[in-house]
Amino acid sequence: MQKDASFGLIPMYKDGDKVEFLLIQHVAGHWAFPKGHAESGESFLETAQREFEEETGILQYQVDESISFQEEYYPQRDKVNGEAREGALGYGDIFHKTVTYYPAWVADKQVKIQEEEVADYGWFECKEAMTKITFPAGKKVLREVKKYLR
Repeated sequence: MQKDASFGLIPMYKDGDKVEFLLIQHVAGHWAFPKGHAESGESFLETAQREFEEETGILQYQVDESISFQEEYYPQRDKVNGEAREGALGYGDIFHKTVTYYPAWVADKQVKIQEEEVADYGWFECKEAMTKITFPAGKKVLREVKKYLR
């Protein structure tokens, strides 16, 4: 089985006693935390930070490197970002996808989306974020982050 790994940040903003999470709507339609694939020579954390900055335009944030959270799921090639077209090698194959996230506190909620990859975004408190996140693996990560914040 083929494997695929991505890395991202879980952007959080604290306003008094409430915490909001930044979710992005990928151009493919699903809502999730910002993430992406590593470039040659990048560490997991460097990848997460680069992808976050590219997709959101946010440059002022503090990552908690002491902990990470992981999504794990098994999608089909024909359903992931149009990477494989019908008839192409790997079309329809199920593969093992992991996404490693690091929590990050942002200083400012202003976002400038990367229009090629991001259709929309929003800041949501935990309950609303849970309904917005598209996939069960992402909801599981948010539940784990909620425990981390206690």
